[in-house]
Amino acid sequence: MSQKHFALILSGCGHLDGAEITEATALNIALSKAGIAVSFYAPDRLQADTINHLNGEIEGDERNIMQEAARIARGKISPISKLDLNKIDGVALAGGFGVIKNFTNFLDKGEDATLSADIGEKLKGAIEMKKPIIAICAAPMAIAIALKELNIKDASITFGQAQNAGAFLPALEKWDIKHIETATTDAHYDAQYQIITGGAYMDGNATPYEIFRGALKAIEIYQKSTK
Repeated sequence: MSQKHFALILSGCGHLDGAEITEATALNIALSKAGIAVSFYAPDRLQADTINHLNGEIEGDERNIMQEAARIARGKISPISKLDLNKIDGVALAGGFGVIKNFTNFLDKGEDATLSADIGEKLKGAIEMKKPIIAICAAPMAIAIALKELNIKDASITFGQAQNAGAFLPALEKWDIKHIETATTDAHYDAQYQIITGGAYMDGNATPYEIFRGALKAIEIYQKSTK
């Protein structure tokens, strides 16, 4: 049996303006533990803003999403435009506020949000091809917007506990996407659309080990779905 291969898409580096590092690492390790090869991808463009992670304040310097994500990928990363969905078995997305800021316009548009064209092409393509997608923390919102843009109204995702999902839930309701509550260490599987989602640091009190257990659960669900 040939080795499975996932594309791990990152939105930068740092939970306030890019990818959440613990979540990205947890997914990478969980995929590796399962014997699944990982290639990293990110948009090659400027991120929406740059946040000082010591004080949470916006800084003036501009940063490139892919260059920042390369810190997590140890330099081995490709632009999202180079992702060939025909050559991978699945897609994984770590969370972090960068998913919302750099992949969508949800903060400005709310229920009328759309995906950035580069990310939208790949996520909608993966959904249409029924490629398995794993998304945790805030990343399920990018999946939800992709579902909305495809006019899919019978899908389900999770952000973990509803109390941690904030402004996301009214948008899901408007888009006819069901939210399923799950524990941080668990994941939800929408078998019809091959989408696996988990709450991760949507629970701000979660421990790194709980984040890792949630990533392991998502990969376990994927493996069971392919048997």
